[in-house]
Amino acid sequence: MWEWNYAKEPFDMKLLVLRFLKKIWIPVIAALLGAAIIGGGYWLIRTVTAGPAEYELTSSYYVEYGTDPQTGYEYTYINHASWDTWIKTDYFVDNIWEEALNSGLQPEKYGIGKQDLPTFLAADLPSDLRMPISVVTTTDAELTEILAKAVEKAFVAFAGDQKEIDAIKVVDTSDVVPVDKDIRTFRACVLGAVLAVFFALICMLLYFIADDGIYLPWIFSCRYAVPALGAVAGYGEALHLLKGTAENVDYRFRDCKTVAVTAVEEDTDLKAVAALIENENTEGKEFVCIPSILQVPEAAEKLRQMDGVLLLVRAGVCNGTQITKVLHELAIGECKVDGVLLTDADEKLIENYERTGYRGKNR
Repeated sequence: MWEWNYAKEPFDMKLLVLRFLKKIWIPVIAALLGAAIIGGGYWLIRTVTAGPAEYELTSSYYVEYGTDPQTGYEYTYINHASWDTWIKTDYFVDNIWEEALNSGLQPEKYGIGKQDLPTFLAADLPSDLRMPISVVTTTDAELTEILAKAVEKAFVAFAGDQKEIDAIKVVDTSDVVPVDKDIRTFRACVLGAVLAVFFALICMLLYFIADDGIYLPWIFSCRYAVPALGAVAGYGEALHLLKGTAENVDYRFRDCKTVAVTAVEEDTDLKAVAALIENENTEGKEFVCIPSILQVPEAAEKLRQMDGVLLLVRAGVCNGTQITKVLHELAIGECKVDGVLLTDADEKLIENYERTGYRGKNR
């Protein structure tokens, strides 16, 4: 009587690795697709939403703070937030606009007005408290340079209106440079590839865990307690028995004159396999093809009349439930399965597995 020991089946890491290597193309394709989808999508979104090209010019200043006559100490420094607030006030904006007009600014040419200036201006205090900077950013390089020169003059004039400041000097003016949009397409591609590979590996692992198919003869014996005699590989004229299979069949059915050849899957080519076994058999046994008991329930009567029953099971497909059902139906019909052959077996997988005797460890 057959047994079902699926829950007690040992975990075979070697088989898992070999099966993974045969499908190594899946994470590779997933990486390419992930990079293309996420990286390409990121690039497209950032390019579309980035707007027109922008240009900026940075000016650096040195501030000489005055001394409080009552204490003898310098006045409190103006911090970053104060400078950034000051540059956008009406005082600065009015001065900058007047200086820009005096420098030849043509508002109608650039389509701007005085109310637009605060959006172009920024100030910062990156390190030294005495050295603020101003940044002018627009969508036109010439306009950026005109406004930056006006901002410098406004800063110098600002010192004359503040008792806390004796003087402001322009110490450095950068060139007009394009603003880096910081579109990190490569990083997005790498992120997409990593996420896709991770997702693909998780899906593959879940598939391998859920897969109840038979890939090696010994797995069938371990799971169902029915002797697995070997495997059949190839198709058509290239159909052949793997090494040792013919000898195992001969020995297992040594006392039988008639052997029934039946299968779990209904579309198995019973005649081709039976003919192959007969050609390898040296004891003149008769191998009779009988359809699957799932396809023809009356086949149980014919199977009971045979001296032995050889069951064909397709390898490498998710057919564990179907195998269990066939064995159950055969047991009900009092048809003992004497041996099993795997069909459509992956010969290379079996050969690679059998290069060492390792078969994993028990759970």
